Amino acid sequence: VVVVLLLTTTSSHKESLEPKFISLPALGAEKNGVTISGISSGADFAVYFSVAHSATTLGAGVFAGNVYRCYTTRFPGDVLIDCNTLTSSRVSTAGCMDVDTQQAPCDSFISSCPPGKGLVVSKCQGCAGPQSNYISAVNVTTLIRVAAHRASLGYIDALSNINNKRYYLYRGSKDICYKVGSVDHAAEFYERLNGVVKFVNSTIPSLHSIPTLNDGTPCGTEGNYTYNAPHGLEACNYDGAGECLQHLYGSLRSPVSPINSNLFKFNQSEFNNEHTGLDMDGGYVYIPTFCQTQQENNCNCKVHVFVHGCGMSAASHNNDFGTTYAARGGFNRWAESNNIIVVYPQLHYGNKAVTAAEEDDCWDQGGATGDLFSDKEGVQVVAVKQMIDRLLSPPTL
Repeated sequence: VVVVLLLTTTSSHKESLEPKFISLPALGAEKNGVTISGISSGADFAVYFSVAHSATTLGAGVFAGNVYRCYTTRFPGDVLIDCNTLTSSRVSTAGCMDVDTQQAPCDSFISSCPPGKGLVVSKCQGCAGPQSNYISAVNVTTLIRVAAHRASLGYIDALSNINNKRYYLYRGSKDICYKVGSVDHAAEFYERLNGVVKFVNSTIPSLHSIPTLNDGTPCGTEGNYTYNAPHGLEACNYDGAGECLQHLYGSLRSPVSPINSNLFKFNQSEFNNEHTGLDMDGGYVYIPTFCQTQQENNCNCKVHVFVHGCGMSAASHNNDFGTTYAARGGFNRWAESNNIIVVYPQLHYGNKAVTAAEEDDCWDQGGATGDLFSDKEGVQVVAVKQMIDRLLSPPTL
C-alpha cells in the first residue's frame, strides 16, 4: 500500500518566499541509517552526539571540530585564568560561573579547578591567537578515560559501539580558528576507539568553512554574510558534503539537482526548553521526493543531521544568513538521489542570550548548559534526538 504523505502546514505562519512551514513529520525512516555532521561549534556538537548515541548513530562528519569534552577537562599543561576577568566580555568557560550560573565546572574526575579559576577559552582549537599555545596540552588518552567514565555512569552509550562506525573529518589548510593539531585530536579519539576514520587534513586551501565544488566565495577567501559571499562556504572544487556522506554511508548514487520545494521550514518549539536556544522561527528539513511517499510503515529513507556553527544560523547577522547552509551546503543534491532526509536544526537565543557565545548562536561546546551538555540528557542533545526520533516514528496512515 503506497500512501502519499501530506505535510501539514502551520496556517498561523506568515506567507513568505521562505520554504513552506510544517510540523516535523513522522516518516518511518530507517533506524539504522542515522548520521550527523556539523561545522565549528556544530562539529563539536556532532562529536558529542555521536559519542553519546554511538549505539544508534552510524557515524559523524566533523568539519573543523574539537575532540570530546576537551573544553571542560583540565590537562597538566593548561593555564588557569581568573573568572572575574571574564564578566565584562560575557565569556563563560569551564570552572567560571560568574557569567552563567549554568556553566559546568572543570571535570572533577580528572582535575578540578580552584575556586575562582577556570580554563582558557578556545584552549582546544586556538581560535583566539595565542590560545593556540594550549592545543599541545590536550591529551586524548585522558579524554578517552573521561568518556569511559561517563559511559560507566550511563550518561552515554558504551564506547565499544564506536568500533567500526564511520567518521569523516575535515580541516582547511587556511583555517585560522581551528588551528593545526585541533581536529587531529578528534580524529585520534575515534581512531583509538577503532572507528573507521577519513581525515582530510589541511590539503584543501580553505578557511573555516565547508568546501564545495563551486558555491560560495573563492577557496580561501572570507565571506561577508551576503548571498554572493556567504561566510563558511567556499568554492574549492571539492565536494565536502558528498565526501562526508559517501564515507558515512558507503556507496551512493550520483547526486542530482535538489528540488527547491522539498526544503521545508519546521516548527522547533515542541523540541525546545528554557536552555536549548532553538530558533522559534523554525529549523529546516530537506525531504526527498521518494521519502514523501510512504510505503506502509517504512519509507526506506535515512536521516542525516547537519549542525551549523557560531554565527551561521538562519537568524545570524540580522537574518541575512537564512537558508545558506540548508540550501547551498551541498547535502541536498546527494539527499535527493539517495533518499536521505537532512535536518538542519537552528539556534537563535535572541534576548535570552546570557553569554557572548549564545549571542552568536553557538552550540554548547563547553558546558554552558551544565555538566551534562555532552550527554544523552544534555538539553541540546535531547532536542536533536527528539527530532530524529520523530522522523523515525511510523507515520499516521
